[in-house]
Amino acid sequence: PEAEFSYYTSACSNGVVTFFDESSASLAQIVSWTWTFAPGYHSSMQNPTHQFSQTDTTYVVMLAILDSKGCRDTIYKDVNIPADLQVDINHAQDCYGHPMEFSASIVQPLPNSLFSYDWNFGDPASGITNTSSLAEPTHIYTSPGIYIVKLEYTDQYGCSGTVTKELTVFPLPQPDFSWDTDECDSVFRFTSVSVAPGYEIQSLTWKFGDGTTPQYQSGAGMGYIEHTYHSFGTWPVTLIVESSNGCLDSITKDVTRETCIIPGIAFDEIVCQNAPVIFNTTSTVSPAIFSWYINFGDGSDTTYFESDGYIGHIYRQTGIFTIEYTVSAMVNGVMVSETIYREIEVLPAPDANFYTGPTCVGDPVNFYDSTTSVDSYVTAWQWNFGAPGPEDTSTMQSPSYFYQSTGDYNVTMVALNNFGCYDTVIKTIDVA
Repeated sequence: PEAEFSYYTSACSNGVVTFFDESSASLAQIVSWTWTFAPGYHSSMQNPTHQFSQTDTTYVVMLAILDSKGCRDTIYKDVNIPADLQVDINHAQDCYGHPMEFSASIVQPLPNSLFSYDWNFGDPASGITNTSSLAEPTHIYTSPGIYIVKLEYTDQYGCSGTVTKELTVFPLPQPDFSWDTDECDSVFRFTSVSVAPGYEIQSLTWKFGDGTTPQYQSGAGMGYIEHTYHSFGTWPVTLIVESSNGCLDSITKDVTRETCIIPGIAFDEIVCQNAPVIFNTTSTVSPAIFSWYINFGDGSDTTYFESDGYIGHIYRQTGIFTIEYTVSAMVNGVMVSETIYREIEVLPAPDANFYTGPTCVGDPVNFYDSTTSVDSYVTAWQWNFGAPGPEDTSTMQSPSYFYQSTGDYNVTMVALNNFGCYDTVIKTIDVA
């Protein structure tokens, strides 16, 4: 007889091979088959099936046959076992509260690709989000702990399988910090009171919220740090804590450097052009004030080292001006200042003026108002003709007056406009 066989297997078979006897005999029948697949593994079936223990390798398979005449033949053949479909689960980010990213990769055979996915994240408390059919899903676990992730898959050739993987979702550290400072001090002392249950604190990163470079701490001595705030205000301070399991969490608290100096400045509601403005300074500070500085916003400023609480100024122009007021004091050996800004509106004042007709004794002297007023109008006049007696005044715009004797007289006119601003003019007339 003549021994011969063929076989069939695939990557989906996981090492299972089906053998087909193709032997022949002349004028006789084949009556026995002896297969040897590997040492210790045999079969006497005509068309056996055998699962090899290793894939992606080659076995030498022997077939010995015996015919009805007692004649024998043997054949040896290389049987190639293809790599079985092996898939691995990959994941990134093992920290609680953060989305964990999953993907699957084909270990063998290559090239190959997966066609379908059926994920189970082992987190039934997460409800409908516990499963996914995406190629690269994400999942947020409901609590720290150990989970078994399962993936049922099918590749492009129709081979399917299941793979599981155990993973640990690590707890986050619990960040917290406290701080203290001395009265009117710019230096703040921060202390971390963070914990990482079951793990150690690996590093701390401080962000002080004032634009300065974040400070990183690790190793011995971490947990205490000082920072100087160079101005008053409230700052969002953030502490980022990393534990030895690689997880991070952060906390942000508002830290306020209280204002030791409280500058205050007040002035009348109506401020008129060319009229004195009195600024009432009401600043308070724990130590004694060193200096007062005021910029009036019209190009002029001044600094006082002594003050009775009042500062005077005259605005020559109209408009809205921004006042900058700074109070400085020595605090713990350091000069500190606080500045406030106030807007002041300077209203237009009239430009009082008049002229007269002939000034002869015994005849009426006519006074003519020639006041000008920009962006306003005059609403009232007050005259004093400079002559003795109770009848030498008038509120008319252009009055007349009889002088009883010759001489020089100082005539005063006050013009008041619709804003309540006024101007005064005094002229001497010669009555002959």
